[in-house]
Amino acid sequence: MFALLALLAIPDRASATVLTYVPSAGTGSNDLGDLDHHYYYAWTIGLISAQVSETITSAYITFTNMYNWDASKNVLFLDMFDNAATGGSILVGPASGTSNPGGDQYTSTVRYASDPDVPAGSSPVTSIYDAFDSANALTTALKTDLTAHSFLPDSGNPLNAADISGLKTVLNTYEASFNPHQLPMSYADVATSGTTGWVVSAGAAPGTYDYRYYFTTGAGSQLEALKAYIGPASDPNRDVTLAFDPDCHFFNDGVSFTIVTNGSVSGAAAVPEPATLMLLGTGMLITAARYRRRQSKKLTK
Repeated sequence: MFALLALLAIPDRASATVLTYVPSAGTGSNDLGDLDHHYYYAWTIGLISAQVSETITSAYITFTNMYNWDASKNVLFLDMFDNAATGGSILVGPASGTSNPGGDQYTSTVRYASDPDVPAGSSPVTSIYDAFDSANALTTALKTDLTAHSFLPDSGNPLNAADISGLKTVLNTYEASFNPHQLPMSYADVATSGTTGWVVSAGAAPGTYDYRYYFTTGAGSQLEALKAYIGPASDPNRDVTLAFDPDCHFFNDGVSFTIVTNGSVSGAAAVPEPATLMLLGTGMLITAARYRRRQSKKLTK
């Protein structure tokens, strides 16, 4: 009987779910037009499938084989919006696909508009501002700033301290033709591991590098804003918009967005599997039979 009670007390097992989204929803290119500096972009992901019984524990954006097209000052601004982008022109989609091997469905649309800070045909970008910091053609929804980052050219190695130091020197050098004239050296900071900020790793091919931006966590963090933007399971849209303003041209082999959840249900009772119920039923029958035999022996003494 004690064994049966122990079985009944076994809690539900928690498991991590990894949901990965790409702009094309798996049907085409995911490089966002190689993030051309003449435009800014808004990627809306809908029907995000984090269940009500799950908690989002981390989120990150990955750029595969990312590099700047030259060695000049450069910044990629990342932002996040509460609702779908509706303005500008459509670059990708509307598309639909699955976010994990379990087959969770999602929708994806990428829109873009001409950057007013970058006149047509101009190069390099000398006016470096986040287009989403002011009125823009793509969205007016509630905004959360994510990050700003600078990248090395294709010949650079972000895992090499000397190359990163050289990039910081470029950012910090006063140039009258640029506005602002200098940029924070912290824009070049990278790590090889971590849970927040920019992490860089060697890519699949020699000489290529992948960048990953991890959302901040904790009270008032980017991760908490993401949860609020997606909304509850009852929300028919369950969407979020990731925004990109490339103040230079960033070649890449693909962009993706990943959400990691745990499968635990805080305070909820576990529902036994059918096999467990069968085991419990069998155990109860055996226990009842033993009880009857004991009672029978007592009566015959």
